[in-house]
Amino acid sequence: MFNKNKAERNLLYSEIERLKKINKKLEEENRRLRENSEKIEKYRTEYQKLIENLKKIQKRYSEKLRVFNKLSIQYRKELEISKN
Repeated sequence: MFNKNKAERNLLYSEIERLKKINKKLEEENRRLRENSEKIEKYRTEYQKLIENLKKIQKRYSEKLRVFNKLSIQYRKELEISKN
């Protein structure tokens, strides 16, 4: 009977140790996931800023392109007038 209780106790202690190891691995995994999620969030905000800047640049470019096209049309008209 005494050996049975000791065996059960040893079995419980070994199970506790196994669960502690699993818990430690899960804690490490959670820490890693938190760190990675923070990095992902940081990259996401940087990406959004870049996209916003690209849109601004695209808008400025399109405005300048419109001005250039107007000047081009005006220059062609002036050339036609000077030919005539």
